[in-house]
Amino acid sequence: MRRLGSFHAGVLLAAAALVNSESARAEDAAPHPVPVAAPPATPANPQDVRGRCVSEHEQTQIERKREALLAARTSALSCSQAECPSLLRSDCVQWFAEIDREVPSLVISLRAGSDDVSAATARIDGKPASEALDGRLIELDPGKHTIDVTPPGKPTRTREVILAPGEKARLVVFELPSAADTAAQGAQKPAAVPTYRPVPRMTWILGGAAVVFAGVGAVFGGSALAERSKLQKAPDSGGCSPYCSNSQVAPVHHLTLAADISFGVAAASAVGSAITYFLRPEIPIPDSHPVTVGFGLSPNAAMIGLRGEL
Repeated sequence: MRRLGSFHAGVLLAAAALVNSESARAEDAAPHPVPVAAPPATPANPQDVRGRCVSEHEQTQIERKREALLAARTSALSCSQAECPSLLRSDCVQWFAEIDREVPSLVISLRAGSDDVSAATARIDGKPASEALDGRLIELDPGKHTIDVTPPGKPTRTREVILAPGEKARLVVFELPSAADTAAQGAQKPAAVPTYRPVPRMTWILGGAAVVFAGVGAVFGGSALAERSKLQKAPDSGGCSPYCSNSQVAPVHHLTLAADISFGVAAASAVGSAITYFLRPEIPIPDSHPVTVGFGLSPNAAMIGLRGEL
């Protein structure tokens, strides 16, 4: 493709030279105006000028196919100058207008509520963009671009945009909370509500059951020990030891079993009471400040307390 472009440019250059030679002959045949004195200047080498024009003509096509539109437009402008051959110049003038319509652009805006903020730093694709927040159009090549905006004393905000060829003045807005919004959020923040942990009713029920069944177990256990003590006496003393019948021993077994069951229920109730006490939830304290009752257990003592306003 590069060779084909070079060949095309060479043909155009040859045609341009032929046209220029014909124009020169026509100018020699026509009457010349009287020249005006001008300061002497060093004329540019025609070969260098034509070579540059051919190179920019070719580079415009290559960069345009790569969608490097900004560089392609610069090359097209370079080969559109008057010193370039007319055939090359006509192509470049047309291409410049077409590429200029295809170059996308955007406008970056940083806002806090209804106010625009310009006191921030911006970077586009990692490169500093000092005038990005001045409301001016920023021209970029088509494709994906990363925009970073860093307000003073605040974290960087990042946006990714994809620009299509011909997309003009796309507005990219970064929003910051305004002072009024920040104050409103602070005012709406709920105040801390004092809480307390009342003793659940189930704790009292289970604690009471533990005390009752422990007492019942103690009664049955004491009775079983008393009956056993009687049976262990000699027959002349009212006992049956060492030859007691099953009917005589059965009441002792029944009392012992009742004591074991009572103590088991008391232990289970005590464990349930402790669990409901230590896992009781916190609830807000009402305005009336109700009276709450609390209790505590220790190896050697039990404590009961009242809290609240009467």
